[in-house]
Amino acid sequence: MGIYKPHALDGHFLGMKILNWIFITLTLVKAYYITWDFMHMRDETPALRRMVVWTAVFLICYLIFILLQEGGYIESVYRNGYVKTNF
Repeated sequence: MGIYKPHALDGHFLGMKILNWIFITLTLVKAYYITWDFMHMRDETPALRRMVVWTAVFLICYLIFILLQEGGYIESVYRNGYVKTNF
C-alpha cells in the first residue's frame, strides 16, 4: 500500500490522509503483537501487564502534552515575529 498508494485512500480524516491512519493502526497492532507474543506478556500476571500498559499510556500522554506546548510556543513566535522567553 505504501508503494502503490491507492487513490481511494487519498481522502482526509481528522487532518490526515486515510492511508496514514491505516499505517498508524497497523503499527499499533504490530507493537501489540510483538509485546504480547515475543515479550511473553500473555504469561505474566495481570498487574504487570497493567503496569506496562499504563506506563506507556502515561508517557505517550506526556509526550503529546510537551509537543502541544512547544508547538504552540513556536507557532506564536512565527505569528508574532518575536521570542517571548529567551533562555
